[in-house]
Amino acid sequence: MEASHAVGAMASAHSTTRRGLLAGAGAVGAAGALLSGCTGEDNFSVRPYPDTERSGDDLPRKQLVRLGPDTRVRLSFPGGGGYGRPTARPVEAVLSDVVNGYITIDAARTAYGVGIDYVGRADALVRPPDTYRVDQERTTALRADLADKSGKS
Repeated sequence: MEASHAVGAMASAHSTTRRGLLAGAGAVGAAGALLSGCTGEDNFSVRPYPDTERSGDDLPRKQLVRLGPDTRVRLSFPGGGGYGRPTARPVEAVLSDVVNGYITIDAARTAYGVGIDYVGRADALVRPPDTYRVDQERTTALRADLADKSGKS
């Protein structure tokens, strides 16, 4: 099979990440995966890709990889560490992050201790801000639980 395209992931911080400041969480490292259609000319090890049920072949770092015509590639680039305790982030800011697609409802719950419900149609492609609700009681309980686990209030 003839390769029609190539990709090269020139990101660093695959195994080392930036630490957060003032109790902020650490950054997520870079990752890349070939999900299908590799030309077979390169040797990859199979591993699960972070944050997905799909799995694929590792994308080699800092080199060009020849792709078959049906290859799908997923790249995730590193960011910086957090600043301050996640539970100190204002609830409205966490809700805004969910509405704008920066974090998931699950991440709001597990990382920030904010209980958010989506109350719109499950099959809606567009999800306006008014289709999300903060559950204040659940948020109070989640944040107390996270404070207990970290030993800080």
